[in-house]
Amino acid sequence: FVNRKATPLLKQMKTKQFEAVKKLQHLEAIYRSMIGRISDGLISLDTEGYFTYVNNKAGQILNRKPGDLLGKNIWKEVPEFLDQPFYKAYEKAMSSQEYVCVEMYDSSNTRWFDNHIYPSPNGVTIFFRDITEHKKKELKAVKLAKRNALILDMMQNSFLLTDAALNVVDVNPAFCKSIGYSRAELLKMNVTDFDVKLNANEIKKKLKKATEQGIIQFETKNKKKNGDVIDVEIVLAEMEIDGQFYFASFGRDISESKRAEDQIINEKKLSDSI
Repeated sequence: FVNRKATPLLKQMKTKQFEAVKKLQHLEAIYRSMIGRISDGLISLDTEGYFTYVNNKAGQILNRKPGDLLGKNIWKEVPEFLDQPFYKAYEKAMSSQEYVCVEMYDSSNTRWFDNHIYPSPNGVTIFFRDITEHKKKELKAVKLAKRNALILDMMQNSFLLTDAALNVVDVNPAFCKSIGYSRAELLKMNVTDFDVKLNANEIKKKLKKATEQGIIQFETKNKKKNGDVIDVEIVLAEMEIDGQFYFASFGRDISESKRAEDQIINEKKLSDSI
């Protein structure tokens, strides 16, 4: 027995189902095409570490054809990853089922990679990109900072770095020695705590002048930890560090020359009075 009324309905349902499947296939094709063109490498692995997806960028980075990796085990195809932090990060992500990010250095290709690992009960998806140029700049900046720090430490003249509010940001050993405070003590201080000649407003005028002119020179007096006061000649300049503006001052103790000048002036006065 055939229900003739139901037949058109069944055909209509099958037609809609067929259209839905075609639409899903079309959307999947678009999705895979988009994923294939993203700038980051993208791979998907099952729970056993077998490749289930490799986009074009990942193939370029791994120097392999994406299709040649499908169905193969990552640890056999790229065994050098086993000795990297990447492997521990992968295991951590799989066991905890939580996102993990890790940087990795591939010594075989002398390249750095940034890996973002997204686990799921069915496996793991990993986005990664080559950050070699970024790391080179970063390492260069670190070396430069170390070199500059060494130069400052070896300088006989004192170095003081402050922010616009006159808070001490950094000092070199020569400055600590000249004023008698430790670096840890000075990093908690403000310039007004030891400059006994210029008040806060006068110093800020100096900062403004340095901003306008680039470099300025002036004299002031600093009070040491033991209470002694020394005359100091300052060269002040504004400088930018990581987008923030600071003021660097290079100083030298001129107390001896000041005393000599005062002695000459006093002797001249005495001579003139005779």
